[in-house]
Order: sequence, then C-alpha cells, then structure tokens
Amino acid sequence: MLVEGEVAPGKYDDFKEIIGRMVNHVRETESTTTLTYSYFENGTGTEVRIIEQYTSVEAVLAHNENIAAYVEELEGMITFRKVTCFGDVDLSTLPDSSREILERVYLEIWTPFARK
Repeated sequence: MLVEGEVAPGKYDDFKEIIGRMVNHVRETESTTTLTYSYFENGTGTEVRIIEQYTSVEAVLAHNENIAAYVEELEGMITFRKVTCFGDVDLSTLPDSSREILERVYLEIWTPFARK
C-alpha cells in the first residue's frame, strides 16, 4: 500500500515526533504481521509518503486498531490525499470504519495478474 499525505503548515516537527513513536510501537507489536511500514518526506516537510505491507487483510485491520491512539494525536496535522492498494482487495469485506476512511481519499486498487 502507498499512502500519500500533506502535512499541515507548521506541524511537521510535531508530526515527525508522533510518527517516530508510532513506528517504534508498530515495530515492537506487529513484527510478524507488518512487513513494511516506512515514512518518507519530500525534503520540505510538507508532503509524506507511507509504504505499508502486511501479511493479510486481517493484519491491516489489526494494525489500524493498534495505532488508533496515535492517529488521534495526528488529528489536524496531516491530510491524506491518495491511497494506492496493491493486491486482492475486496472493500466489501472491510468494516464500516475502514471504508469511511477510504471514502475521504482518492483510492486506486491495482490487482495482480502475475506474481512469485
């Protein structure tokens, strides 16, 4: 999954501190289910990209619950613009709360046709 977001003006330092704590929490609590969880910035502190890879849809849902407190702290600091999903994604299987989040952003789903 690739998530694209814009950091609110003047919020980058606070944003970066919370993200650091959140990534450490994910590293400590999701070592077997979250394969990749990396944040990248554009050099000006205004835009971020997040690369996420999980073992299953259930792992994604568990991850979302696991980071809920951090997401609350980030309220008003970031606006998510686009989510690009790679894989066999069936939005109808997601809980309402996850679908509501995805409805607020531009969503692309890329379905595999050949893989190892």
